[in-house]
Amino acid sequence: MKKILSVVGSQRSYIQIGPVAKALRKYRKEVKHLLYHAGMPIDQQTSTLLYEDLQLPRPDFFQETGEGSHVSLTARIMLEAEKL
Repeated sequence: MKKILSVVGSQRSYIQIGPVAKALRKYRKEVKHLLYHAGMPIDQQTSTLLYEDLQLPRPDFFQETGEGSHVSLTARIMLEAEKL
């Protein structure tokens, strides 16, 4: 089985990955799609919008990256993704 790891860092990109996640569900037997949300925490109102109203999948992994330069944030995300 092949694995695909989608990394999203914002609520906007989370919404954009929705059609990809939906399309990959058709290939569940051949492909395992994992969703890694590396970014700001999701508040309750946004959570309801994403998971219930838009029926997007919940992330398999979540990392709150905090603040920093683009380089330091990217490095933290890559180090955590490497563990996966």
